[in-house]
Amino acid sequence: MKVICRLFIIFFIFNSNSFAISNSDLLLYIPVNNSLEDYSGLEHIGIGIPIFSLGKNDEAKGALNFNSNNSNILSFSDKGDFIATEQLSISLWFKALGDGTLVQQGSTCPTTGMNSSFRVSIENGYIYAKGNFDDLTTGVDASHHISKSENPIALDGSWHHLAVNFDAGEITIYLDSNQVSTSTSKYANGQSSSSPSQIMINSLAPVYLGAGHSYCNNSVGNIDLFNGAIDELRVYKRVLSTSELIELASNTMPNAITIMKFSGNILDSSLSGNDASGTPVFLENRFNNSMCSVSFSDNTIDNVLQISDNTDYERNNSFSMTFYFRASSNGTLIQQGSTCPTTGMNSSFRVSIENGYIYAKGNFDDQDPNIDASHHISKSENPIVLDGSWHHLAVNFDAGEITIYLDSNQVSTSTSKYTNGQSSSSPSQIMINSLAPIYLGAGHSYCNNSVGNVNLFSGAIDDLYIYTSTLTISQIELNSNLPNRCEIENPTTRFTSITPLNAILNQLTTFTVFGENMTDTTAFWIGDCEGMVALSGGTATERRFQCTPQHTTGIKDGTVKNESGGSIQFPFSVAIDSQPSTVSFTSVTPLNAILNQLTTFTVFGENMTDTTAFWIGDCEGMVALSGGTATERRFQCTPQHTTGIKDGIVKNESGGSIQFPFSISIATNQSYSKPLSTYPDRGGFIGFGHITNRSYHVGSDYRSTVGTEVYAICAGTVFKANTDFSGFGGYNPTLSGGAIIINHSCGNRNFYAIYGHLNPSVNIGDTIQGGQMIGTITDYIDAGRHWPHLHLGIYTGNTFPSSGWGYSDNVSNWHDPEIFLPFMDSGMPGVSIGDNSIGKENQCAVVDLETFEIQLPCVQIHTSTYALNLKFIPNDPPYTFGINTSSLELLSETQSFPEYCSYFPFNQREQLHINCLKTIPNNGQVFWADLDVIHGDDIQLKLLDLGIKY
Repeated sequence: MKVICRLFIIFFIFNSNSFAISNSDLLLYIPVNNSLEDYSGLEHIGIGIPIFSLGKNDEAKGALNFNSNNSNILSFSDKGDFIATEQLSISLWFKALGDGTLVQQGSTCPTTGMNSSFRVSIENGYIYAKGNFDDLTTGVDASHHISKSENPIALDGSWHHLAVNFDAGEITIYLDSNQVSTSTSKYANGQSSSSPSQIMINSLAPVYLGAGHSYCNNSVGNIDLFNGAIDELRVYKRVLSTSELIELASNTMPNAITIMKFSGNILDSSLSGNDASGTPVFLENRFNNSMCSVSFSDNTIDNVLQISDNTDYERNNSFSMTFYFRASSNGTLIQQGSTCPTTGMNSSFRVSIENGYIYAKGNFDDQDPNIDASHHISKSENPIVLDGSWHHLAVNFDAGEITIYLDSNQVSTSTSKYTNGQSSSSPSQIMINSLAPIYLGAGHSYCNNSVGNVNLFSGAIDDLYIYTSTLTISQIELNSNLPNRCEIENPTTRFTSITPLNAILNQLTTFTVFGENMTDTTAFWIGDCEGMVALSGGTATERRFQCTPQHTTGIKDGTVKNESGGSIQFPFSVAIDSQPSTVSFTSVTPLNAILNQLTTFTVFGENMTDTTAFWIGDCEGMVALSGGTATERRFQCTPQHTTGIKDGIVKNESGGSIQFPFSISIATNQSYSKPLSTYPDRGGFIGFGHITNRSYHVGSDYRSTVGTEVYAICAGTVFKANTDFSGFGGYNPTLSGGAIIINHSCGNRNFYAIYGHLNPSVNIGDTIQGGQMIGTITDYIDAGRHWPHLHLGIYTGNTFPSSGWGYSDNVSNWHDPEIFLPFMDSGMPGVSIGDNSIGKENQCAVVDLETFEIQLPCVQIHTSTYALNLKFIPNDPPYTFGINTSSLELLSETQSFPEYCSYFPFNQREQLHINCLKTIPNNGQVFWADLDVIHGDDIQLKLLDLGIKY
C-alpha cells in the first residue's frame, strides 16, 4: 500500500529578525526553487514541462518562464481544497513582457456563461482579478465579480509583487504591497450584490499557471497566454493582513540545488541532477514510515554516500543547508572535499557533531594574501543529547559568517573567526576548494598518500536541502514543517504531456504519453480513435499507443488513467484534420560510418510518416526500425564494397521524388575515431608534456561528464582492463578509477593507447574495432578534487611500461594524442610515423618528437595544404620566443622578428602553442617559419611548424 502522511503547517512565531508569516490555511505554495514542489503540505502535483529562468533574486532556475507558448503552460492538480470558500488570497512575484493570464482555476466559455473559479490576469496593461461567487440568492446570476487596477503597469520585464484578496465577493488588488484597486462587489455586468454571504464556486478544477483555460463548444485548450515569469506562488484560504502583504513583498525562498528526500532512493529531486551514489541503508523517517531515511553506522564505511562534484557548489559567497537528523554518536553528517591536518588541506564545508556539540565549518578565502584561508568555524552553545531523537538542523554560510539553527532556533553565535581564533575583516569572502564530492555520513581525508572516510557518523539523515543563498528564520521554520513526502510502495504516477496533439483522419497515428512512475496498466483513450493498442517497450517515463482517427474531423477529447476504469488523471485534446501536414526533413545523423559495420541512421524532420523512404549507395540490408515518430525516424544498413563518399536520399515514400539529399563518409575500421561521444570541455585542460609537481604529463586530459561514452580510436586487442593490473605498479585503480590499455593496429602501424578514469565495458583479450564503445567516464577520488575526464596516452614502444602511465620523467615513445591522432586520419595522405617522429613521406620535414630537432629542412614546394603544430616544454624559464628565418632557403634575406611573429615572454613551466606565418612577397606562397627558443645568446630548442600551399 502507499504510505502517505500529511502534516499541516503550523503558525510561525515572531522573531526579532523577521516578521513571521502565518501559514494557516495555506492551500498551495510553489517557491520555484528549481522544482515544482508544493510546500503547502497538501501535495498538489505540478503537471507540465517547466522552463526555468532567473528568479526574482537572480538565482538560477528560480522562476517559471512563460513565452506565450502552449508547450510550457503548467497546472496543479485539484484535491477539493478550494471548494466553497468565502475567502481566498493569492500572492506571487511576476515580471511581464506582455498581457496574459498569470493564474486561473477552472475553465471559461463566454458563449455558455461558464466561468473560472478565480483568475488573475493582465489586460492592456491593467491588472484584473475575477472571482466566481455564488450570492446564495435565487434569481441572481453567479457571474464573475471583478476588480481592476486603477492604472496600467509598464510591461518592461521588471519584477513586481502581486497580491489579491477575495473576501465574500469583495476583491482587492495589491501591487508591491500598495493597494491599487478599489475593492468591489459588483458583477462583471455592473449589477451590485447585496448578499451578506458569498461563496466561491466551480472550485473542483486544476489551477493553471501562465495561461487561462477554455472548455467551450467541444474545444479544449489554453487561452490568453502570458509572456513573462512567475515566482513564489502562494494561495491561502483566507485574506492576507497588511503586515503579511509587506512581508511577502520582501521575502522569497532561495533556489535549491539539491533536494534529497531519501524515499527509497538517493536521487536529487531538484532537477539539478545531483544524485548521490553508494550503497544506502534505509530506515524509518520521523513519521515512522519505513525506507524513508538513510542510516549510517560508525562501524563501517559501506553505507557512506557521495554526491559527485558539480559546478553548482563552486565558489559561493553564501549558501545554506537544512536536513533532519537523529544521532546516537558523534561524527560528520555532511562534508564537501577532503582534509589533511598535516598539510593544512581543508574541506570546503563540514557539519559535524563533536562531543555532543554541533560544529559548522567553512573554508572561506578572504582574498588577503596575508591571511591563511583556513576554516571559519561556528559551534552550538550547548551540546545535544545523542539519544536518537529527530532534530531539524539548518546552517547559513554567509561570506564567512556561519550560523546554526536547531529545531528552528538559533543555537550558535554567528562568527567570522578562523579555527585558530584569528578574526577576519575582509568584506568579500568566497568558499574555496568547492569542486569536490559531497560526503554524507562521514568526513573524507586525503593525507600522506592515504585516502578514506573519517569521523564516521552513527544515526540517520532525511530531507536534505542545499540552497544557493541563506535562509530567513521564517523560511527555516517553513522547511522544518514540510509534510511527509515518502511514498515507497506504489509511487505516485504523474502524467506530464502528450505528443502529438494533432492527427490525420483515417491515418494510423502513434501517440506518446510522458510522465513518471507509469506502469503497464496505464490506460489511454481518444474519442473516435479506433483500434487503440498499447505498444510494447513502455517505460516508467514514456508509453506509446496507436489508433486511427475516424468519422469526423475537429477537436477530440482524450484521457489518460492509471488503469482502465479508474479516474481521469490527465485530460487533453487532439485536433483531427482531413489533410496531412507538410512533411519536411531537416537532418540525418551520423554522416560517417565504418565499412562492413551495421549502422543506425536517424532522420529528423516534421510530420513524417511510416512511408518515409531512406537510401544510401552501397549500404546493404536497409530496414526501417519500429517506433518512429512524426519528428524522428531510424533506419539500419551495412556499408559495403568500397570506402569514400556515398550519396544518400530521403523521400516521402518509396518511388517518390527526392526530398532531402545528403552524403556520408565511409571508412575502414583502421581509420582514426574520436575517443569521446561528445565534444570535450576544455576547461581545466591538462595537455601532453604539462609539468606539475609530479613531473611530465604523458597524455592529454579531456574533461567530460560521468557516463560519457568512450570509443576505441582504432582496431586492436585489449591488453589490460578494469582493475587487473598485477605486476603493474604505476596505476592505482582505487584512487583513479578503471583503465583500459589497448594494443592498437591501424593500417601498418602498431602502438599502445591507455584510456584512464573510466568504467570499462571490455575485458582482457577482447578484439576491438575502431569506434567501438569500450567504457564510460567515471568519477574517482584521487585527491578528492578532480573533475571527471578521460586521460588518453599514446605509446609507440614495443613493450608497454609497467609504470609512469600518467606522469613520468621519461617521455621516450610517448606521443601527444592531439598531434598523433590527426596523422592517422584518412584525410591526411602521405603521412609517415616513425618510432619517435611524425612527418610527411615527401621528405619536406621530419621533426623528432623527443629532441624536437629538425631531421630534414623544408626546401620543397608541394600542392597539399598541411600544418603540424607541436607543443614543447621549456625547462628553465624565462624565455623569449622569436622567429629566425635564416634557415629557410627560399627566403631571399633575413627579416626582423616583429614582421613575422611577436616576442613571447614566457615565465611559467608549461606547454605553449606558437604559430607564425611568413608570406614570401615574390610568389605569394605561405610558409610556417622556423621557430627558435632564445635564452640570451644561446639557442636552447628549435621547432619547425610547417605548411605550404599555393
